[in-house]
Amino acid sequence: MHKYPDTLWISENLRSTTRFFVPKFHLPAHVGSCQTTFSFNLNCHVGRTDGEAPERGWSHLNPLATSTAEMGPGSRRDTLDDHFGDWNWRKTKNMGIFIKRKLGLALKEAIESKNEYDILEQGLPPEIVTRWKADVELWEANHQSPNPYVISGKGPTQDSIRKVLAEQDSRDIANGVAFILHEEYTASELITVGLQLEHSQRKLLQEHSNLGSNPTNDQAARFKGSANIFQRKFDGWSQAQESYIPTTRLLRRSLANDVAMQHLPLYLPSSILNRSACVVRLREIEWQLRFAQAGDALNEVRTHLRSRSYLYKFKDSFDRGQRANTRSQGLIDRVEGKLKLAASKYRAAYTAMKNLSKHLQVDQPGWEMQYRELKEGDVKGLSLELKVGEGYRTSSWIWGAFNSGQDLRNDENVHDSVRVDWCKSRARSMRWAEEVELLQEEIKQVKLFMDTQALVWSKRAQLDDLSPALDTLDTPEIIEGRIAYAHKQAQLRHNLRLYFEHIWSLDHIDTGEDEGEDTAEGVDYEEEHSMDL
Repeated sequence: MHKYPDTLWISENLRSTTRFFVPKFHLPAHVGSCQTTFSFNLNCHVGRTDGEAPERGWSHLNPLATSTAEMGPGSRRDTLDDHFGDWNWRKTKNMGIFIKRKLGLALKEAIESKNEYDILEQGLPPEIVTRWKADVELWEANHQSPNPYVISGKGPTQDSIRKVLAEQDSRDIANGVAFILHEEYTASELITVGLQLEHSQRKLLQEHSNLGSNPTNDQAARFKGSANIFQRKFDGWSQAQESYIPTTRLLRRSLANDVAMQHLPLYLPSSILNRSACVVRLREIEWQLRFAQAGDALNEVRTHLRSRSYLYKFKDSFDRGQRANTRSQGLIDRVEGKLKLAASKYRAAYTAMKNLSKHLQVDQPGWEMQYRELKEGDVKGLSLELKVGEGYRTSSWIWGAFNSGQDLRNDENVHDSVRVDWCKSRARSMRWAEEVELLQEEIKQVKLFMDTQALVWSKRAQLDDLSPALDTLDTPEIIEGRIAYAHKQAQLRHNLRLYFEHIWSLDHIDTGEDEGEDTAEGVDYEEEHSMDL
């Protein structure tokens, strides 16, 4: 501030009441805490402001670089001034259509975002909504308060569930009530190993699909070795499984002898419910492991999607030449393979949970709201979820289904991801409502601006106001030309105001129809009511 006059300094009082944000396009480059604290999307009274307006002119001015580089200082400055002036005038004369389009979009999005928010809120317990609303309003008033947009909790993982089940087996063994029908496998170990074998089959299937129609001897040998390892593990496990589910022996005898290892049925409790009686304890164990497996699989899907996005950006930005691009593409292909495995794991867990839930009184109420069917269109990164920004977001459910098994009605352990989704839905609804209000005020200000500019030019047309600027050598013809020019500019601002009022009338505000009609309509109106714009 010391470079400027004292009158332009920002006072201490003003700095204490000023809120600072990071422009939306630049925000993703900042750390996670900045992306919520300094976001235009999550703070009140800013509408749909993005903060990037000063940057937009560069797309028009950048091509001047090659020309101005050859100029002297004076010519360069005059050229840039001409282009800046042209850019500003184009913005001024197009302000009517620009604000009309923004208002039409804001009216449409305000209604849709409010409906989306109402639907989400109606599905939640009122006491939880009240508490969430108090928390988010407290954060909006003071960013030193806990941030409700940050997910703080984590749900159970497969490893944690295995640990709980192993500890339960130990207690049951000590108390003499353990459900053990095999000397090497407890009931929980049987299902745990079964899920591991299921994942090995997915890897075998992927490896087999990568062989192609003419694999080399080395590729065929490696696949055969993987299949043999699976065969040895499966033989020991299937014998233990027959002790807990005797019917599996009969089911396997009915199979053809040439079934490939990657297609061999494992007959876990979730897959034989309709064909054989199965101990309820085994179903309950599989349910717990499958629920955790679904959360783990979604975490893997999200991780691989982020990794793939980063690798693509890195490849586009830094890799040059065949060698570097081939190496990067190989890494991307490996990540893509892992992504498909994780998605396949989730689909298997979801199918098993759906089958088990029909025959069990599950202890995770509302699990189908958290975990849904995973379609191909759902497996995509966040960058593909945004039309323009957060205000338009209709995110895939996988980015809100974080691993948590708590009941939403439990005030002590509410579902973090649902809370964050509710907070963001509320913020979107509020920002679009604010945008409508701000645009309506903008319309008033533009009308006032045009009136003021017309008055300024009208005063310049008066000789008393014009005389100080007249040169002693000016002829009457030049003076008359200056007066005519001032009248023309005043009339031009007046006609612009009339034109803006015409296209801003309610019967001309649309919410998504073809905007090309606006321009044609505007041309007809200009020809009838105004001078050449």
